[in-house]
Amino acid sequence: MISGQTSVSWSRTPRAVHREVLDGALVARVEGGDLVELNETGAALWRELAIPGTVPQLADRLASEFDAPTAEVAAGIMPVIEVLHQRGLLERSGP
Repeated sequence: MISGQTSVSWSRTPRAVHREVLDGALVARVEGGDLVELNETGAALWRELAIPGTVPQLADRLASEFDAPTAEVAAGIMPVIEVLHQRGLLERSGP
């Protein structure tokens, strides 16, 4: 698990391209690599990542959109952030 959820800010890398599809989004690095398929919730997270934010900030914004508890949303987005970061699709800033 990625540590520093409250102090690390996440954003999309400029080296990523994405395409919204009917029930989600497809994301990949410009220079190639695996294509990541996101469901509707993951696509909403990807849209939110256009503006850098910490996990609590991102979860708060998504909780409002989906009318869900912020803590539940935060727990749900961490695995997606981990995958996107491992695939080189996200940049982190902070400690």
